[in-house]
Amino acid sequence: MRKNKNRIDHDYRVGDYVMIKLDRTEQKRKLNAPYTGQFQLLKIHNNGTVKIKRGVYEENIHIRRLKLYRKEHKKLIEND
Repeated sequence: MRKNKNRIDHDYRVGDYVMIKLDRTEQKRKLNAPYTGQFQLLKIHNNGTVKIKRGVYEENIHIRRLKLYRKEHKKLIEND
């Protein structure tokens, strides 16, 4: 319960775009972005993982590391 108290519930669907949270070993500097990508969901498994297309590779990642990618936020940043 404590780990999920700030989590926003979202039902992921095949075709959604997500960003992946980097762990501490991948995020080497403090000012680097904590999330990477714009990856498309290919398949959703029942065990809490999803399959994404990461470049030419397909990778299984746990849902806790994902954040929904919203195109509206990107448009706002580009217009500034």
